[in-house]
Amino acid sequence: MAYRAIKQIQPYCTIDYKVQSVQNTEEVPLFINVVQGVSSINIPLLSLIFLPYFYPQQLRYMHSTDELIELISRWAEFKKVYPEGSSENFHRFELAKRDTGSLASEHIRGNDPQSTANRLMKVIARLHLSYNVYLRIALKDTPLEATEKFAFLAALNVIGESSKTHVINYAMMEMSTGIDILNRLLKDNFISQRIDPADKRAKLIRITDAGFAVLQQCFSKTAMIREILLHDLTEDEEKICVQILYPVQEKHAKLAVENKHRTIEEILEAQHVAP
Repeated sequence: MAYRAIKQIQPYCTIDYKVQSVQNTEEVPLFINVVQGVSSINIPLLSLIFLPYFYPQQLRYMHSTDELIELISRWAEFKKVYPEGSSENFHRFELAKRDTGSLASEHIRGNDPQSTANRLMKVIARLHLSYNVYLRIALKDTPLEATEKFAFLAALNVIGESSKTHVINYAMMEMSTGIDILNRLLKDNFISQRIDPADKRAKLIRITDAGFAVLQQCFSKTAMIREILLHDLTEDEEKICVQILYPVQEKHAKLAVENKHRTIEEILEAQHVAP
């Protein structure tokens, strides 16, 4: 692996390295001296070894050793601050250094200080509003014209047969609103219900064949929404968004339901004192 890394780097610069015998069987470079004219940098091989794998495109289009030295220097800077940091952490570290202030459009400006957190929440909120507009358009000519009906059928498709309370909480709706939507889906024969054998007072609901068929029809429409909304993102950029936001979503999908009867001040206080 060490020599493969050196071989991939060599076309872009002059490399001198020293080797040290390990267990008398392998010679492993410990430090790499990257040189161009009077410019040089001495770095640990372990810092260099990741670059061909995580930055192949950058290396391919580098026009000088100075650019390579700059990239390696940034990696070394990152490792000083975060010695245990991974290559994925380094990607995020580099992205976080970009200034997002100039990205604030008229839609996300406001009277609040334009902190990064403020801009992020406004971006998420505006994306959610855009998605809802596209969703209403997509479902307009389907049997699930009401977006709430689609949300409940999609929820049942994921979690399977469940109690009404579980489905309503999963969809993050108020109980009275949820019951009304479920009753409408029952009338449409898109869901069915039966007595819960574990609790005769409760009922279990599940999606019917008719409901599953219409849901698949709607999924073909929502796939178009994804294509529209994410058109300008590469797959790698989508993966970064998922990696960063998925844990946040998992946490608050649970907390939001658990805390919906508390005040926002109580929720904030509970988060501050949580372990």
